Amino acid sequence: MDSFWGVADNMNGLTFTPAQNRAIQSAINPANMQVPTAIAGPAGSGKTLIATEIASTFASQTSLGGMLDSRNQQQVFFVTYTNELKRFVNDQLEETLGHDPESVEVSTVHMYLKKFLIKNDYGDFYFHNKITRREGVKKRRAFLEDYLTNADALGLTGALANASFLDEEIGWLLGQGIRSQQKYLTMSRTGRRTRLNKQQRDKVFQAYVEYMAYLRREGSRIGKKIIDYDDIGNQVLHHCEHHNCVPIASHLIIDEVQDLARTWIDALRKTTGGKIVYAGDPTQSIYGRGFTWRDVTGQRVRPIHLSEDFRITQQIYLAARSLMDFDKNSETEPGRDKQKRRNGDKPSLVFCKDKDSQTQKIVELVAKLRSDNPKCVIAVAAPRREYVNELRGRCHWALTTTLHSLKGLEADHVILANLDDDSFDFTNEYTQEDTNRHLLYVGMTRAKQTLTMMTSTNSPSPVLVELSADYIDIDDTENPEAHRALIKIRDSQARASRSSFEQLVKETVENEEAVEQAKNELQKASTEDSPESSTKARIAQLERELKKSQRLLRESEEKQRRQEDELRVYRAREKSDSAISTKPDEPMVRRPQFVDNATILILGGLGVKPKDISGIFKSVGLPRDAFEHLDYDDVHSGKFDARELLDTSEYSDIFVSTTPHSVKGIGNASSLAEFLEENERHLPKLKVFRGEDGVLKKASKTDLKEALYKSALYEAKMGI
Repeated sequence: MDSFWGVADNMNGLTFTPAQNRAIQSAINPANMQVPTAIAGPAGSGKTLIATEIASTFASQTSLGGMLDSRNQQQVFFVTYTNELKRFVNDQLEETLGHDPESVEVSTVHMYLKKFLIKNDYGDFYFHNKITRREGVKKRRAFLEDYLTNADALGLTGALANASFLDEEIGWLLGQGIRSQQKYLTMSRTGRRTRLNKQQRDKVFQAYVEYMAYLRREGSRIGKKIIDYDDIGNQVLHHCEHHNCVPIASHLIIDEVQDLARTWIDALRKTTGGKIVYAGDPTQSIYGRGFTWRDVTGQRVRPIHLSEDFRITQQIYLAARSLMDFDKNSETEPGRDKQKRRNGDKPSLVFCKDKDSQTQKIVELVAKLRSDNPKCVIAVAAPRREYVNELRGRCHWALTTTLHSLKGLEADHVILANLDDDSFDFTNEYTQEDTNRHLLYVGMTRAKQTLTMMTSTNSPSPVLVELSADYIDIDDTENPEAHRALIKIRDSQARASRSSFEQLVKETVENEEAVEQAKNELQKASTEDSPESSTKARIAQLERELKKSQRLLRESEEKQRRQEDELRVYRAREKSDSAISTKPDEPMVRRPQFVDNATILILGGLGVKPKDISGIFKSVGLPRDAFEHLDYDDVHSGKFDARELLDTSEYSDIFVSTTPHSVKGIGNASSLAEFLEENERHLPKLKVFRGEDGVLKKASKTDLKEALYKSALYEAKMGI
């Protein structure tokens, strides 16, 4: 896992960087025992290593408070999400730290909470696992698939008729500790593409009630209580609410905390009377549980950030980091750009012609890597278990596993296979959107030396679009069609992003107008001579409306800013792939290139005063003088010649408002607007202001601002 330790203070024979040492000292400081410590850092930053060092220190120093066992030692527990990580931490405690592993008990979260419940007289129980399946108890997904056989009678359509959606939504309800139907109906639900109305939530909750009743019935049948995995936190919290629960840990270390549901974390707090240390990385959140450090710690605790990573090479870092260009989560920890890392080969992306070819390439690559260095560690991962099982008999001396199970581990060489649309897709139309991105990031950052990614069909996973071609070597000799398909996906997504931006521009401009109108009405009401009571009530109402308009404006401005950030990334990706020639799905207008100091030419009469135009340009972030305005008379004077605009590089855009029909240089065209539209491919970006009836109109302030946000000049100045 996190295999590097740095260059500062020595503990148990290891040295740590200043940031790592600061995290350790903060955690073990006797004055901080009742305050949680949060440790945040990117993959390879040493989070798990220093967490095990903290656990070891707690176990060996009885002066740090907490409960003592019969040997007069601290009762320290180290919990994490998966069995793979549990095994890794046990090895690290024993081998790397030279510590007696019995003094720190390492456990998965579920087994640890089960131990806590049993020690507090809850009684023994089954999790929903292979034991209960052998006794005929269906897992949640299987129950829901049967439940949906009556979908029509239950009125379940769309998302509600999808077992995957219901499975994840019920898991989320359990993880959030939502037992009340009323709470579910009224609470905010973020992180989903699909939004449910009250009636739909009613039906989801009914499925949840039926599932929980099923578990109770099956538990009675087999004579033992059955608990859903996602429900363990609720069971702990409910039991402690009605019983005097006794902690079992003097101190508790929680690793990979971003993988845990909120109720699990709340339950873990009930199990210890001493220090809690949280370690995690939001960028590696792959289970869609949502993440903020405030939710995790339950307090306003500022995490200690480990900004340096020590596992991956600079080349792997840059490639993995490029995925996070599209991430909108402010809590992500992608690492420090200017950190000095080891040099290595660029990661490679290989487009194979089919699965057989991909398998053969993997077998040959594993054999070569082993031949070069028999002691090297090789990991081969695929999205789905079926292909992993196929590979296990072919890839000797390599760890073969799923991408999810690869999480938390590391290898000298990592091969990620089957990155195709049909297999590498853990995001559907109902679920959160960043799962695939984070999962690919996790897989990429397991590699210490080399990283190879492969596809095996003509339809690569769309998430590969987010990798910058600047940082990967592409091999499409076997399947250039798959490579071209990826570029088309990118172009399609970029157009969709542009469309979203233009819609947000419209919302922003409309909200600006609403704020201005609300201010004017408030000012007018404040100066009216009317009875005092009615004036105060009217002013109070207008103040509320103004605050609402201002809030909506802030929200739309923030959304527009984020969309601009995304467009900048797409622009950069287009430049990276400039050497690849593909025919776009939609015809594009090829405009003349404009010079750096180009301006916007505004033709015709406007619905704003000429002296206000500069202020409008400034309000959208463009230079005040970045325009030339020729009003109606200027265009009609005979000095203006429309032909001079053809193939000009002097202007970035041409805005056309009310202009005369008779204009020099328009030939047989019936108007200037018609002439310009007929010759659009020889002109800068053209915007003609028309009313709903199609007739030219005087552009208002709102029209002008919206056009400026969508102008080629704005695109160039903002890099979008």
